[in-house]
Amino acid sequence: MSECFDRPPNTPPPLVSWRTRPQSFGALMAIYEDNYGRLSRLMGGFGHIAPTTVSSIEGDCDLKITLIERTPYTITLQLTYEFLPQTELNDAPNLCVRIFEDARLCSAEAMMDHPNARTLAARWQRNIFLNKWLEYLWDRGYTLSKQ
Repeated sequence: MSECFDRPPNTPPPLVSWRTRPQSFGALMAIYEDNYGRLSRLMGGFGHIAPTTVSSIEGDCDLKITLIERTPYTITLQLTYEFLPQTELNDAPNLCVRIFEDARLCSAEAMMDHPNARTLAARWQRNIFLNKWLEYLWDRGYTLSKQ
């Protein structure tokens, strides 16, 4: 029996090291599973998601999450930092994230229609970025759950 089925109910999946190499589709799925756990912890679950939520911490940019779409099995969100008005930067990074609630997976999606966006290497790069970013947000004290 796999480790996934040996866990008690409502126990988050084990966190996957971002240092894992992109050797297979299965390894990418492990990162998707880890991203799901990290984002769920940051948001306090996916039961209720406001259309727009902002998390602020002292000395850092505001983190904004926008609900793009919700279907019975998937949720699409946009995660971004909001820089101060006096800067010339737009919101960045501006990452579209798709959550597969039935499979308990979370994937960083391509923001542009790039010819290589669907390759294993491109998916790995986006999802390792999301994984590191979610870890950083948690470590800095960001939260998108109701306080």
